[in-house]
Amino acid sequence: MKNKSLLVRLFLPLFVMIFCFFGAMHLLIQQNYRQNANDPQIQIAYDLQNSLDNGFDPKNLNYPRIDLSKSLSTFIIIYDNNLKVIYSSAILNGNTPNLPTSVLYSVDQNNEDRITWQPESGVRIATEIIKYKNGYILVGRSLKLIEERENQLTLDILVGFIGTAILTGASLLLV
Repeated sequence: MKNKSLLVRLFLPLFVMIFCFFGAMHLLIQQNYRQNANDPQIQIAYDLQNSLDNGFDPKNLNYPRIDLSKSLSTFIIIYDNNLKVIYSSAILNGNTPNLPTSVLYSVDQNNEDRITWQPESGVRIATEIIKYKNGYILVGRSLKLIEERENQLTLDILVGFIGTAILTGASLLLV
């Protein structure tokens, strides 16, 4: 009975350390996936901001139409200062999806915002929204592949955690 008590006292702190290690590893990798999901949109938004601020007319954009429910491609929506869409390559159910105006008001405060936007169930988008002198630029893309990677990461981390916990417990039995 004394040995059993010792094993439990040894295993519990090790179990907590293993849990914290795998939890931290999951959090760091998941955040890296999610932050990297923004990179193309940030680059496109700032390049477009530079062009628009230097006189490029958004009506001259020739970006392909993107069905947000089917495509993984980046898309662009440009709003004027009155929050009216003046250009959109995004379509969802035949129309440009509606971004909550509160998001654009937030951009007024900080000159940019990065959000996960869900215009309808099953459509989740990583967006970069920035201000330009005549309005706002939204560039987004689907999070579908990122979320698939995150799900696989969760499974991999869980298997690693369980395996490590079992091996740790088994090794304590050998002591």
